[in-house]
Formats: sequence, structure tokens, C-alpha cells
Amino acid sequence: MNKGLNINISYCLSIVLCFILLGCGASESESDDVIEVTEVPVVPEVPVVPEVPVVPEVPVVPEVPVNESPLVNVGSDFEDIGGSTVVLTAEVSDADGKILSTSWKQLVGKSVELDDALSVNTTFIAPALSLEEEAQILIFELTVTDNLDAVNTDSISITINPNQSPLVSVGSDFEENEGSTVILSGEVSDTDGEIVSTSWKQLEGINVELNDAFSAHTTFIAPILPLEEKTQVLVFELTVTDNLDAVTTDSISITINSTNGLPIAKAGEDQILAPNSEVTLDCSQSYDPEGSDLNILWVQVSGSSITLDDNFSCLTTFDLPNTAEVFEFALTVENDKGKSSSDTVSITSTPTKFSSLTINDIEYQGGFRFSGELFGDSNYANLSYSPGVITYNPTNHSLFIVGHSSEQAIAEFLIPEIVNSRNMADFKVQENILQGFVDFHETGRVDTGIDQRFRITGLALIEGKLIANYMDWYDSSGLETDTTVVFQDANNLSTSEIVGPFQFEGAMHAAGWITLIPQEWQQSLDGRYVSGFSSGSILSRLSVGPSAFILADESSLLNAKSGILIETEGLLNFNYPQEILYNKAIYGEGPISQDDILYNNDLNNDLWTRTSGASYGFIAPGSNTYVTLGYSAGHESGLGYKATQDDGTKCGGPCPFVAADKYNYIWLWHVSDLLKVKQGLMEPHNLRPYEYGKLDTPSNAELKGASYDAESGLLYISLENGDTTEKFGRPPLFYVYKINSY
Repeated sequence: MNKGLNINISYCLSIVLCFILLGCGASESESDDVIEVTEVPVVPEVPVVPEVPVVPEVPVVPEVPVNESPLVNVGSDFEDIGGSTVVLTAEVSDADGKILSTSWKQLVGKSVELDDALSVNTTFIAPALSLEEEAQILIFELTVTDNLDAVNTDSISITINPNQSPLVSVGSDFEENEGSTVILSGEVSDTDGEIVSTSWKQLEGINVELNDAFSAHTTFIAPILPLEEKTQVLVFELTVTDNLDAVTTDSISITINSTNGLPIAKAGEDQILAPNSEVTLDCSQSYDPEGSDLNILWVQVSGSSITLDDNFSCLTTFDLPNTAEVFEFALTVENDKGKSSSDTVSITSTPTKFSSLTINDIEYQGGFRFSGELFGDSNYANLSYSPGVITYNPTNHSLFIVGHSSEQAIAEFLIPEIVNSRNMADFKVQENILQGFVDFHETGRVDTGIDQRFRITGLALIEGKLIANYMDWYDSSGLETDTTVVFQDANNLSTSEIVGPFQFEGAMHAAGWITLIPQEWQQSLDGRYVSGFSSGSILSRLSVGPSAFILADESSLLNAKSGILIETEGLLNFNYPQEILYNKAIYGEGPISQDDILYNNDLNNDLWTRTSGASYGFIAPGSNTYVTLGYSAGHESGLGYKATQDDGTKCGGPCPFVAADKYNYIWLWHVSDLLKVKQGLMEPHNLRPYEYGKLDTPSNAELKGASYDAESGLLYISLENGDTTEKFGRPPLFYVYKINSY
């Protein structure tokens, strides 16, 4: 019912009731009285609000993600040679899943058999082509499928060219006298591969014995002709084979003439010997056809002056000097009729004939310690937490050494008595100092060019001047080039003029140690000093393996009045990432996984890991050995990045899983291999040490400095923070070794 209508009816009923009451009992007198009626207020009508209907909730349908196709890149088209092993390699990935399968398929060209068609990387043997055939184009497609069956492909075109036959030339025909030494010399090359074998064969004439039938260059002794013959022709053929079995030959005719009764002079075979060797000149193969005695005369033709024991004796001797050069001698023989003939012999003095050191030739002699007390005004004028970089001063029998890592000042300590013990507590402690710690970085004495994290990497004493190499320890950009300053007076570091900064060519691959090249190697290597470095942070700016850089001219470093570029030639160098030092016998020649090798994930890497470092290098006099020393770890347990070691230590960077799996290490290289790099026969990153392993150090604190004295044959090494006998500080610990290279 309407609420407004109810109110109006109530109001009317009230009025009616009032009139009834008045008529039923009111007197006349009372009827004249006015009765005041109170008006009932009207309540306003409240509007009715219509009820809002409930709308049912619509369910949310989840969005279905779209699967992204996998990515595949098989690289750029290239060319190869028929018969060679061709490598197919690709990069595959999937941004939102994983690769489920890969499959190579040949689309075009002569059919070949893939080594593994279901692998991302595979190989095949290119079809052999004759020189008359045109190049063949082979096209391969790699199909990649992800875990949601999305597929992607990429293809590559490979042009296979015919293998070019090797080139060979044995020269023009010539004549020689009977009894003489005849040289056969072939020039061989291969334009699209390499020569794998050469072989001489005699085709005609009196049979002779070749000195080396499998060398492109060989000799033989011309036969003595029968009395009735004046000449005889000998014919020889040289066969050359390349790496794909292509063969080429060339032949030569040599006319052997009778000497008509002349004596035959034979000075003997050419010799290649090490410097300082004793040489015997021998004419005993000379003779006179008629049997008469011969008069002998030896005369030097070339080389630095040599004094023979007896110039008129068939057998005479002399000692080679300590140089690399060729000495030639002429032998003249004369018979009783005054007829004579001559022959020559060459004696080549080369250090490549020196023997090579072994690790056992480096013998422990004992050690000593330096005081960790303050030697200067600074709170850092001491050896506590020194990086241990040193260089030997033979004049004072002392070591220049870098002090506390926070300041990198330099001092000079006398070397105390060496005690042959493996217990550092037995070592003598040197309390006397020749020069207190002298700071130079950010002092105003010289601009080193380094703004922060200054760290000295090498010291060298040359002609009374002290050279200091250094680095920005954490140069993440790898763009820092300033490497070196020179104290002009090493005897007075505190007052000496300091010149720099210089920039070593090769930067932190080269600017560490600087050591003298023995005289016998200087001419061959075209320099007097070798430098190198491979220790520190930021792997991409370092040599990932020991290095060797020859200083082209050290005078520019010693005599310049301001910093300049110091030219070097890199003969041993390992660039990151694909040219690092690793064992090719284990990991092969192809593309490598740097982290797998450097972190020794398979526990097969015993050569160089992520925590290896080379701190010093030198060529041992009288040897064919370049010695490099440093430290390594993780060869037995592997490495982890910020790993927790077996003793609970949490590492701040790469470290071995077993805390004790660290040691000092040595790598030995043939100097003759460095020479091959200089001659363009090898690349600096293709060299490998002929021996390497742990260095016998009683402590396994890291070897961060060393210095070799050629006069005594002693090698001094310093181990960073190795002296644990100090109550508070941690100076380096020093060991001494004898190098048995003579």
C-alpha cells in the first residue's frame, strides 16, 4: 500500500473523531469555546529506488604465450680444397625453451658423408677434384627444433676448389769434378696447402750415397771415374707430395768430370755446433790419384777471427766463440808435382744446438728472510703485504724490492747468508737496508699515468738505471697504455730523476719482467732483452700463458728524456679467448670452450688454468731454454667461481675446490721455437712448453717475483705473504735455486 495514502486517511479519521466527541457531551456553554486543533505534519513521500540487478562475473581466460622459434646461424659461405676435412659449425639457441634436436642435410653438390649429421658441429671430406674439373658448390642446411616443435633453418654454401699440385724446382744442370762434394737443392712450395714429404732418387749414372734423401737439400760425393772415362752424367729426381697427396717431380743432370791427375781436396762435412764447442777440421778424406803425399794448408775465409792450432796439419782444432755465426775455412792440398785443388767447409755456431734444461736442473739451495720493520716515514714503508717484485743488484749483492701493496714504494736490501733448510724459521733475517722505501706514484716526482689501483709488475737494473713496470690492477676497459718509468740513478732512488711514463708495445702482455738475453742468442733474436707478463685481473688484457717480447732497442728506454713508445716483437703470446695456452693433445686443434679448459671442468688440464700466472722469465745461458716461473692451481680438483672450498673458505673469485690444490709452477720453452716465430714459421700462440710442472717450494705461497744472476747461476724467488713468522706483518719469503745450464 502507498505510504502517502495511509497518512491522509489517518488524518481524516482524526478530524471525524473530534467532531463526534464534541457532539456527545459538550455543554452549550462549552460549545462556544474554540477548540484548537493541532495540525499533524505531513511527512514527505520517500521515492522508491528501483533495485539494481546483479550482473554475473565473467571468468578471465589466461593468455597463452607464443612460442618463439629457435635461433640458428651456420656462418658465412667459404671455400676449401678437394680432399680436405671441412668443418661445419653453427650457433644455436632458444630464448624461451631448449633445443630438442639439430640435423644437417646436404641440398646441393656432390654427395658427401657427414661425420655426425645430428650434431651442431660436424665434418666431412671434401670431394677430390682433378685440376681439369671446375670448382664444386656444396650447400648444407641445418634444421633446429625446440621443445615445443618450433623449427628454424639456416644454410651455408661451400665452394670446393681443386687441389693445386705442389711446386718443385731443382735448378739447372751443372758440372762438378770427381771426388768433390755435390749439393742437390730443391725449391718446394704449395700454394693451397703444405709440403708433407720430399724424396730424392738417382735415375742414372754411377750409384752414389745421398747424405739425406728425404730432405729438399742434400749432398753426395762425386764418384771417382774410371781412368778411361773423362765424364759421366748422373741424373737425380726430386719427388714432392703435399698434404692432400698431390705429387710433383723435377729432375736434374750433373756432369762429373775427371780431374786428370789433380789431387782431390776434401775439407769434410759442414758442421752445426753450439757456441763454445771444440771444432776439429779434418782433411783425411783428401787424396792424390797417383798416391803421392799431400801438402796441407787451412785458411779462414769468413767469420770472426779464429786461431787454428796448426794451419798446416791435416787435423787441426779450435774453440768456437760464444756467438751465433758461420765460420768458413778453405783447404788447399798440393801433390809432389805442384798440382793442387781446394775445398771449403762451413762451421755454424748456433745456440739451437745447446741442450735443453729440465725441471730437475733447477736445484733448491735454501732461503732467507727480510725484516718487516718500517724503513721510512710512511706507515707503509715496510714489506708487509708486498707483491714481492724484485731484481738483483750484482754490485751490492742485494735486491731491489717493492714494499707494501698500498704504497708500492721501492727499497734495496742486502742479501743475507743463504741457509740450506726447508724450514723458514731457520733462515737468516736481513735487518740492514741499503736504501729505505722510496715512494714515487702520485708524489709529483713523475706522472705514472695511472689514476688508481697502481701495482708494480716488474723491476730491472740496466746500466745503473732502475726500470719499473706497472699496471692499473683493475683496468676493466683494457685501454691503459702507460706501463713504465725509469729511475736515472738506481743508487740514489730518493733523489734520482724519474723519466716517464713510457708505453711498452704489447702493454700488459709485455710490461713485467725484463731480463738479459745471453750473448749467444742476441744476434738470432735481434735484441738484448726479453720482457713478458701474465698475472693479474681482467683476463682479456693479459697473455693467457707466459709471454716473451723482444725489446727492439733498449737505448730508447734508457736514454729518452720523456715517455715514448717502446717497440717490442712478440714471440710468445696467448690472446684471449681463442689463442689461450692449452694442451692441444687433449683438447684438439679446433674451436675450444675457454671456461671448460680454464676451470678444468674435466680434470684433464695440467698446463694452465684460470688461476695460473707467470711472474718471471729468462733465457738460461748455455742452453736452448726459456724459463718461465709463477703459480697455478686447480689441476687436481678443478676450479669454481666464488666457490666454497673444502675447508669452508668462500672465495671472492676463481679458486680451486680443494684449498690445498695450489702450487708454484714452471714452464720450459725452446728458444729455437721463439726463433721459428721470428722467422715466420710459427705463430706466437702455437708454441707449447716442452716441459712443465710443479716447482719445488717448501711453501705454497704464490711466487710473485724472481731474479736470475747469470754470473753465479743463482735464481732468487719471492713468495707473496710467504713469511708467516712475523707476529703482525706478512713479508715475502725468499728461496734460492741453482740453474745447472752449463
